[in-house]
Order: sequence, then C-alpha cells, then structure tokens
Amino acid sequence: MSASASSLDQALSTVATALRSRLGESLASVQKFDVPVEATTPSLEALKAYSMAVTTSRTKGDAEAIPFMKREGNIHNRVRRQEFKRRVLHGQSVIVASTTFS
Repeated sequence: MSASASSLDQALSTVATALRSRLGESLASVQKFDVPVEATTPSLEALKAYSMAVTTSRTKGDAEAIPFMKREGNIHNRVRRQEFKRRVLHGQSVIVASTTFS
C-alpha cells in the first residue's frame, strides 16, 4: 500500500470514529467495535463481514473469526464475478484471477 493510501485509510478511520461519537454511539461501543480501514471493496456486505471477522478475531480468537472470513470471501467472489460479467458485456478488458476459499 502506498504512503498516500495509508494516510487516507488513517484519515477515514479517524473521521469514522469521530462521526460515530457525534451521532451518539457510546465511547465503550466505539472502542469495542473500532476497526481500522484496512480493506476496500465495492460491497458494504463484504466489508461488514470483514469487520466482524477482525473484531471477532481480536475478542474471541482466530478460530471464532473463520466463519466471518469465509463469508467475506464468498461475498467478494460474487462481487468479482458480477464485475467480470459487466465488463465482458460492455466489451471492456478483463484480468482473470482465481481465488478459492474452503
């Protein structure tokens, strides 16, 4: 990740934390569920699953986080397939890569 991308991620995390506090979320909740922006995806559903995986891993351990990581991977793969189909239908170039989650 480039330095500018890292700075942007940090800025977004800071803004998100401040916004959650201003909107009335308790400090305990903000701290408990504060997950730094470490991933990007066009799918809010995938980002939520990833966030739950990170939070679960931190609070309950890696083994408990596995279902959330699998869910994130499945959602992300579905989004990639949809994007691939869209590009093919519109005659845009595509790069094919394969990711398998078990």
